Amino acid sequence: MIISYQTRQLRDEILNDFLLQNKFPQEVVKRLKFYLSILSAADNVSSTPLNETFRFNGKYLEIDLPKNLIVLFKIANCNLKALEDSSYDWSKVNRLQLLSIGLLNDIK
Repeated sequence: MIISYQTRQLRDEILNDFLLQNKFPQEVVKRLKFYLSILSAADNVSSTPLNETFRFNGKYLEIDLPKNLIVLFKIANCNLKALEDSSYDWSKVNRLQLLSIGLLNDIK
């Protein structure tokens, strides 16, 4: 799966361990890297071995991290259409954009 980032700053923070570890505790960094690896290795969101731990909210994917933090992604498939009930067929989602990492109340 392809993962992009909403901003260059967010991408740089995620890819630079030094910046990431200065911003978040080590247990958060480990879990974040683990989930990014799992998602990157999968063909689509539904084929990940941990998809039952994800929350699907419309076109958004939320993943809980330690310290009451969440990672928020949105579907980045340009031509993927919502189903009649406004949900999405996550087995067809093969592109995500990481929007933010933070406390649930701060990022919504």
